Amino acid sequence: MVIMKRIKYSTESTLARIAITLVLLIIYGTFSEYYLEHDVQGSGIKSLFDSLWFVVQTITTVGYGDTPVITLAGRINAIAFMLVGIGTLGFFTTKMTSSFIQHSMGKRAGEILLRNKGHIVLCNWNSLAGEIVNALLKENVDLILLAPLEKNPIENIKFFNGTCLNLYDLESVSVKDADLVIIMAEKLWNEELASAIDAKTILGIMNARRINPNVRIMAEMLKSDSADNARLAGANEVVVQGDMAAKLLAHAALYPGTVDMMKILLSSNSGQQIFEDPIPPAMKGKRYGDLRTYVIERNCIAMALKRSNNILVNPTKDEILGDDVIVYLGKTRIKF
Repeated sequence: MVIMKRIKYSTESTLARIAITLVLLIIYGTFSEYYLEHDVQGSGIKSLFDSLWFVVQTITTVGYGDTPVITLAGRINAIAFMLVGIGTLGFFTTKMTSSFIQHSMGKRAGEILLRNKGHIVLCNWNSLAGEIVNALLKENVDLILLAPLEKNPIENIKFFNGTCLNLYDLESVSVKDADLVIIMAEKLWNEELASAIDAKTILGIMNARRINPNVRIMAEMLKSDSADNARLAGANEVVVQGDMAAKLLAHAALYPGTVDMMKILLSSNSGQQIFEDPIPPAMKGKRYGDLRTYVIERNCIAMALKRSNNILVNPTKDEILGDDVIVYLGKTRIKF
């Protein structure tokens, strides 16, 4: 992969040099032929455009013959840039075609650098990653997959073949300009312990935080013991694989209907979604009960307040509002 990237860089730099050489050659031919021919009787070159027309049709071997060159110096000069120009143009065309082919192949293989802003980077690929991608695509978010795969597992998303363990790969998907980084746990193989997988995830968190100190990071861990370490490494939110499912089943055993309720809350097909928005400035200093009434009048249900990293679920109506974020359930986002 490193060799391919270096070849690609070398090809692009060579293409740029050839393009510059070709442009300089055309400029030289245009001005030199004009200088040698524009005052000569019978010459077809009377203006700079006539000279440019003659140079272009000469190096492209079109040769209409509608712009004759009369002087010996003009013809010798034309022979010189003809010999150099035809080869340069051919070389440029070949390199350009090769570059397009390499770009197409590199895009499919995930080797093209992706420059984005305000996007989501999903790191690693496992059994849950596909469901996450499908859910995010329904919201029309800008998503980039960073995973050590030979080809893109989903055609309609951007893909880079790499790993969050490598700083260069994180920079290649513009983590420094991303809004969110989601790091999935790598697949667990028989010979590899879950703690080793979690250690890799924690290293990925540290790398992402190093590149972008302000990015929001979500991480999936395999062991509950690793959750605190993931937060210390810089993760804003941590999900332990299987832990939520176990708690949901235990709660549903006591309170039937819990599973169906969670499906409604989390499914985009239900028509109800959970939103987070800063409370309107007019509500600051007022009570939570006033905000709850304000939200209900707009056909939504207030669920919680978010303060820094703390969430107050169903706070009392007398709770005074500050620079909070409201979590609410509704069909559409409220326009505060």
